[in-house]
Amino acid sequence: MFRRLITYLGAAILLFLIAWMGYTQNPAQPPKLTLNKVAEDLYEI
Repeated sequence: MFRRLITYLGAAILLFLIAWMGYTQNPAQPPKLTLNKVAEDLYEI
């Protein structure tokens, strides 16, 4: 019984670590850019 508990606990920790590594690898989305028309042929971001 103790061996089974250690196996389940090890598998749960491994699953948690893999999920945590996958979550932290996703980069944050860059902010959305807006264009403002300054003159006829001139825009600013």
